[in-house]
Amino acid sequence: MIVRSPNPMKNLKDKIYALGVFSTSSALFASYHISKITLSNPNLNTISVERLKLGNDEYLEHLPIYSLDRPDCPSSSSSYIERRWWRDFCFQQGPKYWALIANTSRHIARPLALEILSKTHSVSDSVLYKTALACDHKTLINLAKRQGIDSEFLYEEIEIEPSADDASPRRVDLSPPPQTLASLTSSTLDVITHLTRIPQQRHEFIYTYEGLQLLTRMWFTFSSDDVIMAKLANVIRNLTLDELNHQLLVDGGFLHLLVNWTESSNTRLKVTASTALANLSKESQYSNGVYLLHPLYEEVGDRELDVIFVHGINGSAFHTWRQSDTARDHINYSWCWPLDWLAKKFGSAMRVLAVDYTSSAFSWRSRAKNQQLNIHDQAVALADALCSCEVGDPSRKVLWVAHSLGGLLVKQILVLAKENEKYKKLLHNTEGVMFLAVPHRGCPAARFSKKTSYLAHPSLHLRQIADSDQLNALNEEYLQLAAQHGITSKNFLEGLPTRLASKINIHIVPPECAELEVGENILLREDNHITICKPKDRSSPIYLSLVETVNHILHKQDSADSGESAHSSELSHLYECLHF
Repeated sequence: MIVRSPNPMKNLKDKIYALGVFSTSSALFASYHISKITLSNPNLNTISVERLKLGNDEYLEHLPIYSLDRPDCPSSSSSYIERRWWRDFCFQQGPKYWALIANTSRHIARPLALEILSKTHSVSDSVLYKTALACDHKTLINLAKRQGIDSEFLYEEIEIEPSADDASPRRVDLSPPPQTLASLTSSTLDVITHLTRIPQQRHEFIYTYEGLQLLTRMWFTFSSDDVIMAKLANVIRNLTLDELNHQLLVDGGFLHLLVNWTESSNTRLKVTASTALANLSKESQYSNGVYLLHPLYEEVGDRELDVIFVHGINGSAFHTWRQSDTARDHINYSWCWPLDWLAKKFGSAMRVLAVDYTSSAFSWRSRAKNQQLNIHDQAVALADALCSCEVGDPSRKVLWVAHSLGGLLVKQILVLAKENEKYKKLLHNTEGVMFLAVPHRGCPAARFSKKTSYLAHPSLHLRQIADSDQLNALNEEYLQLAAQHGITSKNFLEGLPTRLASKINIHIVPPECAELEVGENILLREDNHITICKPKDRSSPIYLSLVETVNHILHKQDSADSGESAHSSELSHLYECLHF
């Protein structure tokens, strides 16, 4: 709410003259404009009018912070008192004023307004409510991506119902369900997740099946179950892939849920919610199978590198990349070391992604039998998903980290990029690949006799990695690409057999099958096929090698990049004053 001072002109002038910061003209200029703001208290009926005014360039020029070279705006040379005064000025204006600024994309102070709104705390519920009403849905989405935002700021107790013409939504009151949905199970959510992956089915899910009401009731019933909440977040993430659903999700109060989930201790829930928010903010489109591990929140700065983690058979984005089980009792145990370690090490210099796809060793379950794609088709699906979130953008290089089957998929993606113009940027911007126990020449453990195959039911992926002829051909193509495009290859080999049963210990990918004729071949004598991608701590060879490779790529990028623009530099000074 806009703060109304009994005599804002007098109070502000006294403060300015007492501090001796500005000249008489500057003080009068600042006093005039700020007094106009503090004396005004627009009600809800005038908000739409104010928004129209903010779309007018002439009106923008009369706002007190329209230009960064005004005498009342601090710079890097500003004194302590000047910076302190600027911070007080910013926070004296009510949050509703900054909401109006934030709604206007052309306003030069919009980033500043979003920053101030994200730090709006300790105010009454009525102020939060009125400020939220003053924000359009794009502003609310941008606020939701900022760390520390008050989730109550984003909450609306409303629900979407299909209208008579099945086109425009309308708001109705939301009340807890009359009875618990005991029959709703985790498998039901799996079906819904699969349904919402299909673009044509998303609209039908929302309107025909009243999907948003169903999701709301699921949250009421299972809000304490992190596993179910993670699957629910995945459904919401699928819905965010259609821009037409963004307004519905904001009006339905789902921003409130997503922001709360980003603070969860459950890695899957936190990452899935953050990825959904990234889709809503349109910074990129993270489609099926791609998760944003870092940054979880909006950060200032240009990213120079994309690091992409690709799991193998029986793996997942949230299972393969956890810390070694031997460190499970450690207080700082990481359930996703790329998220916890790389983010702290490199900050805003990189984006970290993890891909997820269906892959099982055996096809006993119908899910493994019906949803697995062959290596070529799976590579096409992953390449499409990665291109949709702008991997391969000229401003960012690409580094792949792949375990087992994931390494074969990475090689297949790069081969596809050579042949298909659509994926060419993935190849041209790839700086390096780290292979972890990848069966470049096949996997003897995956070969079964006909009788054994009849009993074991090996999956399609397991049968393919046993085919050394197909893998040899793929490997030759990769070697040529690596030489032509200068791709750095680091190949790590498992040194220990993997224990499959009480008396069965085998090398799943023996060193002779995992060796690569290009780059480095590094034998890890203390790791087997499973632990090779799960470092014990930050001193493990895998992590140290990854850090070294990332530093090398970033150093090359820094030597070619220019400095920040003057405009960005000045805005950063304003941000510093707010944190002063």
